[in-house]
Amino acid sequence: MTTSLVALTFIGNRAEFRRALGASTVHDFYNWLAPLVSFPVELIWHPLQRISGTLTDALYGTD
Repeated sequence: MTTSLVALTFIGNRAEFRRALGASTVHDFYNWLAPLVSFPVELIWHPLQRISGTLTDALYGTD
């Protein structure tokens, strides 16, 4: 959403506005796509849980 508001500041110059709006659309799409992909991966295979558990065991031991 913020990138779309920033793109609106370029509304005075048509060419710059089109580029800014396109860049903001790509950025917003990435911001929606990343959680939609990574959340199901975490729910199914738990890679972040395993990595954090391994790091915790390595740093603090398994007491």
